Amino acid sequence: DYNIDGIVINRHIPESLNDPFFNKWRAIQKKELIEIEKIFSPVPQFKVNLFDEQICGLEMLKKLGDAIYGDKNPAEIFYNQNPYKITKNGEESTISLYLPNTKKEDIEVSANNEECIVRVKDYERKIILPNSMIGCKLTKIKLVKDTLNIILSKNIESDKFINAPSKKT
Repeated sequence: DYNIDGIVINRHIPESLNDPFFNKWRAIQKKELIEIEKIFSPVPQFKVNLFDEQICGLEMLKKLGDAIYGDKNPAEIFYNQNPYKITKNGEESTISLYLPNTKKEDIEVSANNEECIVRVKDYERKIILPNSMIGCKLTKIKLVKDTLNIILSKNIESDKFINAPSKKT
């Protein structure tokens, strides 16, 4: 239940930096920035351009803070949505996980006694189950718009990976 209200992208290579050494790195970074946008949207992103010296000491930390936030108050909450929520209905519990811009075929879900593991392409997220859900088995997954619903039950015998297209949704 940690709220992520902003993403800091450090060492961003600006277009204005005209040095052949950075051309390859800039091309790689452009691809990565597209991926970051897909994964974290709509969480705000703060790009911090590459500094010409190391961030050491209070003066440089202040410069870094200014580069991240500009005129914004760093104590402000920039985005406020829970990354997931758990609801219970009798013997079933549902973990609802916000996964924007995700395709059903890219999702794999598994559960063991103490955690639920969600894989989307090369990314993995482990959700520690609360005590009341320990021992629950994975019964169904369903992607509805940008929300993945993972249904677990106390009375089912299954702990295998589920890939969304190969199972009922």
